[in-house]
Amino acid sequence: MIIFIYAILVFLVLRFSVTLFNFLSNPKLNKYGRRFTDMVSVILAPLPGEDISVLLDSLKQQDYQNLEVIIKADDEDEQLLTDKAKGKYLLFLEPNMVVGNGLINNLVYRTKVFNLSLLHLIPTQQLNTAYEWCVVPIKEFIVLNMFPLRLMRLTSSPAFAMVNTGCMFFNAEDYRSNRSRERMETLLANGLLINNTEGANVQGRQLLQVFGNNSLAALIYLLLLIAGPIVMFIYFEPSFVALPIGLIFLTRVMISFLTNENPVVNVLLHPVQMTLLSWFLLKEICSKALQYRR
Repeated sequence: MIIFIYAILVFLVLRFSVTLFNFLSNPKLNKYGRRFTDMVSVILAPLPGEDISVLLDSLKQQDYQNLEVIIKADDEDEQLLTDKAKGKYLLFLEPNMVVGNGLINNLVYRTKVFNLSLLHLIPTQQLNTAYEWCVVPIKEFIVLNMFPLRLMRLTSSPAFAMVNTGCMFFNAEDYRSNRSRERMETLLANGLLINNTEGANVQGRQLLQVFGNNSLAALIYLLLLIAGPIVMFIYFEPSFVALPIGLIFLTRVMISFLTNENPVVNVLLHPVQMTLLSWFLLKEICSKALQYRR
């Protein structure tokens, strides 16, 4: 038991350290003054009947002029779609996004300066309902709690980028030559891209992708994240439990400031969010196991 307790404490300290690094390094897309004129192809792939009028209106209001917008037809192949795009850069956006003014110029700037093949943005969430407050922050919590985003440019692993594919900005040449994972970066959108209907889309499949679709890794994470603090509450004095509670509190506050969310609400809803995280992941793991047995 004592070994398990030590493992929990080490896990807490490591997660806190990653969150602190993200908080201090502030991995957000900055706003740059230099202007660019490279052609950017914005590719949209809405589902049949999905409303993209808000997204199109926000694109029309962009100060970046050299744009083309390509909307995928129901039966159109994505490869053919990208082949006919004229832009030096390809911007894939999900229909529920709202583009802030200056986004595209800042994407071009960042991609050029760091010679990126792919720049992935985690959008700022617009939380309107109690359900969204309970489920939407879960994905950002996992990513900012596990991955030091500023260092992710040093790896070609796509796992952390797959948590949310709402905005993917590619160098078109690298994308067509299948080199889009060679030099990639993930940043927070910093209010330049807003997701206003994400709550209903949270799925265990998306969360499991953070762990490289490795069910064992996800189970170990849940064991240390959920079962660990419960064991500590049962077997230790309140004064000893103050350490993990303090680290969890500071972690939630820092992540909330990074994602432009209300820290008080996230701290209060932390038990609910962690319960739902466990439910989503366990449900997806069980579903995968049943499919494998068949």
